[in-house]
Amino acid sequence: GGWPEGEPVNVERLVGLWIMAATDIYEAGGLPSLPPLAGGGTVDDMVFLGQFLDGLRARGREDLLIGAWIPVHNYFLNHPLDYPTDPVNVDDVLLTEAEIEARDLTPEQVEAINDARRKAKLPREQGGFWVGNTIDKDSNAFRKFDAYAGIFFDRFGYYLPIISTEGGATAGAAEDPRYPPVREEDVTKLTLDAYHFMLDEAPGYFLAQTPWLLANNAGEAGDERFENAAWYKDREGTTLPVVEALKADPRKDEVREWREPSLPSKD
Repeated sequence: GGWPEGEPVNVERLVGLWIMAATDIYEAGGLPSLPPLAGGGTVDDMVFLGQFLDGLRARGREDLLIGAWIPVHNYFLNHPLDYPTDPVNVDDVLLTEAEIEARDLTPEQVEAINDARRKAKLPREQGGFWVGNTIDKDSNAFRKFDAYAGIFFDRFGYYLPIISTEGGATAGAAEDPRYPPVREEDVTKLTLDAYHFMLDEAPGYFLAQTPWLLANNAGEAGDERFENAAWYKDREGTTLPVVEALKADPRKDEVREWREPSLPSKD
């Protein structure tokens, strides 16, 4: 999917196409998703979602939303699960000696990470890049679903189901210079923590967390851009550690309890 190379992003065009597609899906007995959006594109995904919903309402077709659902690509980047309310983003805390030792960071890495933490909240013209410490300001993390829920709720006063259709932690991710790169062991811990969150804390509208990516070459997809993220490396049993960790998780057979959705958190 996505826009063809050189074609400008046109929200109104997509609104028209979605109305036709959603109508066909309902007539065939299905439940349509809203367009899947990716963070970091030409148009901010949060802005795009708001404009899409506004365009749908302007055409008087919000009736098509009843029965629809929202897909989310909630990649963690190299952020912790509680981003953007974690101490680094909120308080600019520096690396501790315990963290440095546990991650075996080089002096150069330590200096670069701490320097980024010191500079993050400077004015943009002085190298600052901090976005905010609430999910509606900086949604590029696990909890992007809360940001999408808020955008929809603010317009319509109710929730649609939200499903992560791709996302999670990927080894080597290093988008935010304030945090160390993601290691394979981080993928394991973050994935387990995300699934335990689904059991214990997920709001009622967030139905599933889908990590990227089970298999690439092993599934005969063959796109080398995705091979680093693939959990299964071949058909002979070579996997990332997260696979065995999930199999061994004592909570893997638990079922979450239904909780009535409340106003989405923006903390």
